[in-house]
Amino acid sequence: MYIDLNALGGEGLRSFKEGALGPIKDCPSGGEWEAFLVDPDPVHTAPLQMAESEFPGKVRIAPSSAPYTCEAKASAYVPGIADASGFGAPDGYIGEQQGAWRRVNVNTLNVNRILYENTIPSDWVMVKMDIEGTEWEVLPCLATSPAASLIDRLYLAVHAKPPGAEDISPFALAASVASLRQKGVDIPGV
Repeated sequence: MYIDLNALGGEGLRSFKEGALGPIKDCPSGGEWEAFLVDPDPVHTAPLQMAESEFPGKVRIAPSSAPYTCEAKASAYVPGIADASGFGAPDGYIGEQQGAWRRVNVNTLNVNRILYENTIPSDWVMVKMDIEGTEWEVLPCLATSPAASLIDRLYLAVHAKPPGAEDISPFALAASVASLRQKGVDIPGV
């Protein structure tokens, strides 16, 4: 099972299928796979729908949705032009991409629930978490959940701490990574 928590237009799925994250044929399932693709930006809805139709029964999508610690409705900031009000990036936000940011309304999806509802203990589960700073809130929650043990490999990108995550220290983030590793999660490069 490949879970991409910031799937964009499905680029990660293509990389996964091409073996960029390891040869699919070497997976314990012998090359059988499924994918769950999450992305908050409505611009990516049509490409995600195309990926889902290209691989019927193998790809499930959650467009206009953001991975988080709970389920609710929220605003997310995505790269692009400012919205109609002229609102761009949140004050103080330093993104990795140049240019304006825009605010979009999204559903949030609990990462633990994604794991519980889409995997079983015998699955080999690979998660790509490149969620633009939200990992500061998601990882501590995930690390304390039994759902974490469902993950075999976590490709993690750590970004600058976003506004609103002031109460999460770099130590807490590092402790979360250590806890996930103790639960058997392979986290290369971090």
